[in-house]
Amino acid sequence: LFSDAPAEYRAPALEYGERVGIAFQLLDDVIDLSDDPDETGKVPGTDLRAGVPTMPYLLLGRAADPASRALKATIDDGVARIADGADPGILDEAIGNLRDHAVTEATRRQAYEWADAAIAAIDPLPTGVVRDALVKLAHVIVDRSS
Repeated sequence: LFSDAPAEYRAPALEYGERVGIAFQLLDDVIDLSDDPDETGKVPGTDLRAGVPTMPYLLLGRAADPASRALKATIDDGVARIADGADPGILDEAIGNLRDHAVTEATRRQAYEWADAAIAAIDPLPTGVVRDALVKLAHVIVDRSS
């Protein structure tokens, strides 16, 4: 956008940026649940413990089965208790359960879908080093572990 490229590349570049940004955030939501803080650099469930809704949590809220509803209720209760000063460790088991739940894999698939859509958005750009770098960036974003 700042390179004096032809105007017809503006919309594809903006669309790419929006979509790759969403892919990044979705994968970040998955990484937040990782059980390996040495690899990710994050304590598992940091966002959830702080009351920040993540995509796995939001998808969990849409699940109708009793086990999913119970898990969501446990997380909600734990977040409220942590806000009142409880030890954040009270959510360790629930975060592990959410990590293993189908909604977390669904979030990972969504990240790949958004990355693919970002790549498709830049089809109008000419082939070459810049486009290749943008494609590689989209792949790196969803294949990262931290």
